[in-house]
Amino acid sequence: MTSNSPRKQPPPIYVWLFAAYPIIELYGRNIDLLAGQEVLIVLALVLLGVSVIYGALRRWTKSPTRAAPLTLLITALFFSYGHVHTLLLQQLNRTESMHLICYPAAFMVFGLMAYFVWKKHRTLHKAIAYFNLTAIILLAISVAKIADFLYYDTLTKTETLPPVTVALDASETQPDVYYIILDGYSRGDWLETWFGFNNDDFLQELTARGFYIADRSCSNYIQTHLSIPSVLSMAYIEPTHASNLSEIRSLRYMNSYVRQNNRVGNVFEALGYTTIHFATHYSITAYNHDADVVIDFGPSGSFITDHADATEPYWNALLPTTLYSPFFTYQDVLAGDIYSYRSPYRVLMSLDELKAIPEYPEPTFTLAHIIKPHDPFSFDRDGNIVDDHPGWIPETDMGISRGNQRYI
Repeated sequence: MTSNSPRKQPPPIYVWLFAAYPIIELYGRNIDLLAGQEVLIVLALVLLGVSVIYGALRRWTKSPTRAAPLTLLITALFFSYGHVHTLLLQQLNRTESMHLICYPAAFMVFGLMAYFVWKKHRTLHKAIAYFNLTAIILLAISVAKIADFLYYDTLTKTETLPPVTVALDASETQPDVYYIILDGYSRGDWLETWFGFNNDDFLQELTARGFYIADRSCSNYIQTHLSIPSVLSMAYIEPTHASNLSEIRSLRYMNSYVRQNNRVGNVFEALGYTTIHFATHYSITAYNHDADVVIDFGPSGSFITDHADATEPYWNALLPTTLYSPFFTYQDVLAGDIYSYRSPYRVLMSLDELKAIPEYPEPTFTLAHIIKPHDPFSFDRDGNIVDDHPGWIPETDMGISRGNQRYI
């Protein structure tokens, strides 16, 4: 005897699995940069929110076959909007705010898809098993990436370079030495080509003061996490770790590499210098365990610290990728009352602190990595802080970027 009753479908667990996927994937791609303990909190809030939405839709539509795919549509809209916006901004190279175009377009697409779901919900209901399987596979891949990263980290051995020695005649003076890295600051011809900014007056002033200007200089690497360790170790980075690793693996390796091979700092210490490091809470230069003095910055002022990490609040990475991105304001002050690496106030305080270094009675070597004029653009040409709220303002405004370059 055969039955004509429809086959029972599995529960739509894909609703929650697809919601969890962007949370886990984002963490996996930035595992060394984001505060891990916040991921579970965000994940719990997202799953709770999805449960509320699904329950409300099920109650309103009186149809679980409609509620599940509609909830998935809302999740997809929320978590995909920022990525699509960024992609269009890069591809179209528009100067006006793409949010003015993308936001209404996103809701129009959502409306059309919701109408389709409403009409075809029974057909979609038959595909629940496939949706569930797809979500499980995606989530498993993200979790596997995290596990693979942690496992690889236990196997990686950091290369140790032989020490470098420098002899100094006792009669020679020991001037203060500054290694100031203005992240994203280009040489003169490139500033003029890309930003329409002529920097000749500044360069000529430096030359008049006895500085040598390398007007055709090039960085060894285009990534900060490779370039700075190369300089501090006085060596090229072994190709396996420069190009054959994923960026996050390379970042983890280079953090260990620069800690073991800061030969520039070691030379100055051997010469009797006091080594000073400006904490950044960013990647390679977040902290220097071997420096005599590490200076950090917060709303209460500059202070000596014995700890500084490079982790960012998870919200700072997640929300700009979501539907909330036009309204998102970057969290500028981190736990412990310190400024984030993006903060323009950290930049201003770092520049002021450099003026105080000559007050040290002993010779000093100071490493100050100032993460400007790298975007986000924070200053106009007069040094006034520009609101970097990404919402409805032009994100590729060359006027702001030129002012940012000129001030720095």
